[in-house]
Amino acid sequence: MIQGLSQLYFLVQTDATIDFYRSLGFQEIARKRNIYDQTITMEGYGLKLIFYVNKLRPKHDLHPEHVGIRYFTLQVDHIEEFAEKFGVPVLDEMNGDKICLLEDPERMRIELREPRVC
Repeated sequence: MIQGLSQLYFLVQTDATIDFYRSLGFQEIARKRNIYDQTITMEGYGLKLIFYVNKLRPKHDLHPEHVGIRYFTLQVDHIEEFAEKFGVPVLDEMNGDKICLLEDPERMRIELREPRVC
């Protein structure tokens, strides 16, 4: 049985993306330099985010790596505070949840979701 989301891995190209997730409240807990990139680990809200900052990695002809993932959802309290902080509207879902849609500096889509109170 799946209990929830624990880790997400990202391939990013700039440090601006790290700053963006820091502004969401994630804390950097580790940084490691590798041959072609550096690995930055962040934690917050019960999640671990691992970023491969990919500035020097060579292009692969057979299996090119894409930047990022499609999107992910973070469950939040007080969604209006996030909406105001990032200048985005709060949308009402048909099921009563409220959502905000954000993009980080590399255009990774993030959905913030406040579940309806039953």
